[in-house]
Amino acid sequence: MSGLIHMQAKISIPPLSGDVKDKLRLDGTYDIARGDFLRDSVQDKIDELSRRGQGRPNDRNVENVFSRMSGSFHLEDAVMTFSRLQFEAPGAAVALHGQYRMAGDVLDFHGTLKLQAKVSQTLVGWKRFLAVPLDPFFEKNGAGTFLKIEIVGSAQNPKFGRDHAE
Repeated sequence: MSGLIHMQAKISIPPLSGDVKDKLRLDGTYDIARGDFLRDSVQDKIDELSRRGQGRPNDRNVENVFSRMSGSFHLEDAVMTFSRLQFEAPGAAVALHGQYRMAGDVLDFHGTLKLQAKVSQTLVGWKRFLAVPLDPFFEKNGAGTFLKIEIVGSAQNPKFGRDHAE
């Protein structure tokens, strides 16, 4: 990701034996404004999220949207723990907490997704009309659509879905 980054962190490297990555400790906060993902595949997913979040799922003019990301983190024993990880794109806001394990490149995040659009407005064709009766069930917390979500698996192939455990 590229963008305007503001980060504050406290770093500690205890005098232990082993790799620096295993003993490095960080505590901090960050804020990335006007973020742009460097991998096209990731940016394409963010663009689609923004299109659906705005209720414009077929509008290909919504592309290369700028995003904002902020949060607080703690790194210890090659595990990055995020007590707060927030992400925003036009029409969508994600709030997560969880961990990234460097060993194995593993993600385990849980939180919420808020879209401006109602569920039916995120769909196209006949599915849009079938989903209209579901809209009231997902309108919560000031959002047209409010979902509990999870992002799990490897960083190379993350799985995005509804979080049924939270």
